[in-house]
Amino acid sequence: MEHTTDKITVTGIHEYDLKGTYSTKMIVSLQNVIYDGYETGSELSLKEIKDAYAEKLVDAGIAGTQKGELKEDLLSYSLLGYEKEGTVISYATDSLDMAQKFLMVKSNGVMKSESTFTSELTKKQMTDYAHSAFLDAQDKASALAERTERKLGRILIIDDHNLQKTIDGFYSMDYLVTREYRVTISFELL
Repeated sequence: MEHTTDKITVTGIHEYDLKGTYSTKMIVSLQNVIYDGYETGSELSLKEIKDAYAEKLVDAGIAGTQKGELKEDLLSYSLLGYEKEGTVISYATDSLDMAQKFLMVKSNGVMKSESTFTSELTKKQMTDYAHSAFLDAQDKASALAERTERKLGRILIIDDHNLQKTIDGFYSMDYLVTREYRVTISFELL
């Protein structure tokens, strides 16, 4: 007959502040000019649309600064399948303020495509956060064991499924301020 071990499984949490890179893409297209109130889109050239947008980016303090990377991405535009001529302008920055400024620049023929937030933990951060989450789990398990007049034995299982690098689409800042590092641990109950 197989002996079963009594166990307790808990999840420990360490909350940390998020730091990372905000990336936003804008579609600059003759297709979008039609949506902006022009009848056919032929009233403006792509160069005129891009020049007007570039001027607004300079005025907003985005273009011509060292506060982020601004680049054109023709391949992304080609993959969108629009019939009219256009391009994608992408902007990456570590500054939330600069990302917001970029998103607020409005211009004829320009439409937001996507926004992402990329964060990456170092191996040391992952080790430190896992240790902190482990201590939290151990405290929880000890308190529960004590309530049932039992004691914790050896560790049976440690599960850490946290990713070193995460890429999130962002539509709200609510979940891009802090994140939880979670570790689930099973202890033997004596």
